[in-house]
Amino acid sequence: MSKTILHLTGMRSTKCGALEHYFLYLAKLARDRGFRTVLQYKAPPASRTYVEELTRLGAQTSVRRLEGGLLRTLWAVTGLLWNYRPDVLMLHFPGDNDYLTYVTPVLARLFRVRRVVRMVHGLHTPPLQHGREWALSKFDHILCVSDAVTERFRMHGYRPNNLRTHYLGLIGEHSSSAVARSSIRQEFGIPAAAIVIGTTVFDNPIKGLDILIKSFAVLHGRMPEAHLLIVGVDPTVAENAKLTTTLGIASVTHWAAIRDDGWRYLNAADIYVQPSRSEGLGLAIIEAMALELPVVASRVGGIPEAVEDGVSGALVPPEDEAALSNKLQELAQNGTLRNAMGKAGQQRYLEHFRGETSAQVLLERYADIAP
Repeated sequence: MSKTILHLTGMRSTKCGALEHYFLYLAKLARDRGFRTVLQYKAPPASRTYVEELTRLGAQTSVRRLEGGLLRTLWAVTGLLWNYRPDVLMLHFPGDNDYLTYVTPVLARLFRVRRVVRMVHGLHTPPLQHGREWALSKFDHILCVSDAVTERFRMHGYRPNNLRTHYLGLIGEHSSSAVARSSIRQEFGIPAAAIVIGTTVFDNPIKGLDILIKSFAVLHGRMPEAHLLIVGVDPTVAENAKLTTTLGIASVTHWAAIRDDGWRYLNAADIYVQPSRSEGLGLAIIEAMALELPVVASRVGGIPEAVEDGVSGALVPPEDEAALSNKLQELAQNGTLRNAMGKAGQQRYLEHFRGETSAQVLLERYADIAP
């Protein structure tokens, strides 16, 4: 037994956010049980805090790209398995490289990896192809972050008995702060009495930031006191920053850029918006719920499993700018409704999306690492 857990993340880490904190907690639990953690990334993680915390926990990162054809994929995965000889392997974001689905479990068995787990974070599943269902059956567990993702597999004809839902969650305490609300508004020059619409996204069309900006422009025309706070996007390189100028809302749009623990900036918000075109579940939504923010979001993917329409927030059709602006206006004008939805959302977070419980179950039940 090599006493190593290898995570093939297949991603870039640009900050120390919710998923990074989840990995850190997994590394802590693994260390306490005698295992080291290795996380593969496409490039070195950008957050110094994240890297320092991994080091403190005895974990490490391995920079290796997994993209390419079959031979490159074989070479990359074989190299990682040869170097680290893991006892447990978890595959997270394969991107467009479907070869990883075939290669990973087969090579893992050749290297005598004891548990091979596939975490599915998004809705994208390729059409059923020859041999794919066989490859999926070679994973010990295929864990989907929402029932919607699990159902997408079944719709494509994947029915292995190793398929199930496993919610992720937030690690640590997430609570609202009046002091943070005031200081963040002062930092960005947002009036104390303003209605602030907040969102946490990254610069990708799938997140629907363009939809939110257009909807907010309509809202601002009706409610000039409204402001928009965007966390997670660098306005110096984002095309959507130009859109705010075109629509005449640049002066009331505030960019918090890419930051560690960006959720703290949501303290300045009154309403949280997730305008995604597709979403596996959305940890940013959970962060907003923890802060007692009502959530307005697209009715796509696993979002309805987090946001109870009419209870903890409101769901609107994806890419429907009119529906989104109307719902934002309704909540902006009704403080009582915002408070009630915010409290309901926080309670739902506490009951279903605590990351500590999720991480413990992941290691104990699916990675088979006893406490």
